[in-house]
Amino acid sequence: MLPCGAVSSALIIEADPRLAIRLATILAARSLPAAVLADPDRALARVRAEPPALVLLRVELPGTSGFAVCNRLRRDDDTRAIP
Repeated sequence: MLPCGAVSSALIIEADPRLAIRLATILAARSLPAAVLADPDRALARVRAEPPALVLLRVELPGTSGFAVCNRLRRDDDTRAIP
């Protein structure tokens, strides 16, 4: 079940552009377009503005950890249901 207002897309939060492109290509082949962001703060703002159907998140991100970003998403009532 998609969160209310979600579009059928994914958000990849990944600092390595080669891996991000590879992941986006795999998802696109399965009819799930993906946006890619490396900056965790911009990614969090994007998730709140345009909730994706799925978030793929790297553990090591510039300036923070993926675990911290995941915790912020889980504490927010509007984003906690996004897988």
